[in-house]
Amino acid sequence: MRIYLDTSIFQDLKKEEHAKLLSLVSADKEKNAYLFSEAHLHDLNRDTTDIKFADMKFMEEIVGRQCFSYEEKLLFRNLTPTEYYESKDWTWDANPDIKETARSNFGIFPLNLSNTIQIDNIPEDYPQSFVELLSKTTDMSTFTEGMLDFTEELSDKKKRSFRDMLKYLHQNSLSQAEYENQGIKGFDGTEVFDMPLFRNTYLEFVRNKTIFKDDYNLFIMAYNFLEIYGIVKGKPKIQYMPNLRDDSRHAFFGACCDLIVSKDDDFLKKTKFIYQLFGFDTVVMTRPEFETYLLNFNPENDTLESLEKEIKKQDDDMMWEHWIDEDTNNKYYKRKLNELYYSMFDTLTFVMSSEGNYYFFSRGGHYCKEGTYGKEIEYITNKLVQRLGEDSNENSTFDTNELQDNEWVGREWYFDKVTILLTVQNGAMRLYFELVFPEE
Repeated sequence: MRIYLDTSIFQDLKKEEHAKLLSLVSADKEKNAYLFSEAHLHDLNRDTTDIKFADMKFMEEIVGRQCFSYEEKLLFRNLTPTEYYESKDWTWDANPDIKETARSNFGIFPLNLSNTIQIDNIPEDYPQSFVELLSKTTDMSTFTEGMLDFTEELSDKKKRSFRDMLKYLHQNSLSQAEYENQGIKGFDGTEVFDMPLFRNTYLEFVRNKTIFKDDYNLFIMAYNFLEIYGIVKGKPKIQYMPNLRDDSRHAFFGACCDLIVSKDDDFLKKTKFIYQLFGFDTVVMTRPEFETYLLNFNPENDTLESLEKEIKKQDDDMMWEHWIDEDTNNKYYKRKLNELYYSMFDTLTFVMSSEGNYYFFSRGGHYCKEGTYGKEIEYITNKLVQRLGEDSNENSTFDTNELQDNEWVGREWYFDKVTILLTVQNGAMRLYFELVFPEE
């Protein structure tokens, strides 16, 4: 299983009051893969002291070398938090130099908002600081620097800032008709009453508003627009432009895992909503829920006997997806399992072919969950070796040196009644059973 803790949870794990949870996580990481992403490093990089490097070392004790990033595509790298941090240029992320970067890089791009926005038509109660920004903006650097000013010194209640705009937007929510005029349907201004309709129209709205159309940027914009357009409203007094940006990053990389954990109520609410919107099955948990989950974990699912029971189940209510491979004429029957086995397998497929019938267990889910990581291979391999002994090729417990150029030798056990194969094919781990267990 892949688990993603956001920055707030890592910070809590350092505290004595959460020593019990840290102990549970330290034990669980021997079984499950804990991952971090570039979003954690963006969070830590706001710290201008060397404390952030100690935080990276603390994270490493839990996540090891399991790093997510996005650079034109989703990447998984065997890097520690410190190694990833040292591999990147964080100039753009750092303040106060970020303003100078904006001036030098964006000053050449004209952006005269007063030509496109009628200042006189802006409502009187609209945040004055934004009115001034809109009327004075002449290029992209002016706008960027102004937005940064709005999000600094949020403790100063007298200063109009990014939170003022959010508060204004929340207090002046659009009606259903006004959302529909924007092309967003299935939302009445308060709640979604038709999710399929809302999903299709909202994502199309985001796609039309976004310059970069890749999956990552569409997700980031879809997440942030939930706040900006008052669809899922956070607390304006604690909102901060970089926070919104980094929360959306955490939500994206968290979707690549089975669990994501946070203590931020606004983040939890938006992330649950966006996962439902995209059809992601990642479970969103609070810190107490996660602690309870670890305390109640049942290892009985990680046995061959539990898989045998799944194979033998006969229930008319089971939903099987069925198709025929036109090239091989093989017949496939697949169903989603109610339990997770070996912290990996949640799908069972039965195959009828001219060469014989067989079952295999695999991981389902969306594109973000593709691939298999060394930690996952190690856990499942060692559990099977513990139960079955070394395989027919005299391979025993997992060794990281077995992974060469994303290829893995796998494991093969041949018995009189059944053949068991553990393989990784096109990045996906599968556990095959050729020949059904004997009838009782």
